[in-house]
Amino acid sequence: MEEINLHFNGDIHAITTANNALSAMIDNHIHQGNALQIDPRRITWKRAMDMNDRALRHITIGLGGPGQGVPREDGFDIT
Repeated sequence: MEEINLHFNGDIHAITTANNALSAMIDNHIHQGNALQIDPRRITWKRAMDMNDRALRHITIGLGGPGQGVPREDGFDIT
């Protein structure tokens, strides 16, 4: 009998990584001038992680000053 690969051949990790790359692009666009006039308060695209940690579902980011991004509420989706 074959062992089960718990990462399902890496697909879950690939989805998580692609999702987080898009999240980083959105944040970087806002940080670099926001030419598309994205309202940081209306962003619904969350980062993803493969750990079920309820404390990270709703967080506040960007509290370290201008170099740390725009302060806003965010969170993680669970892959």
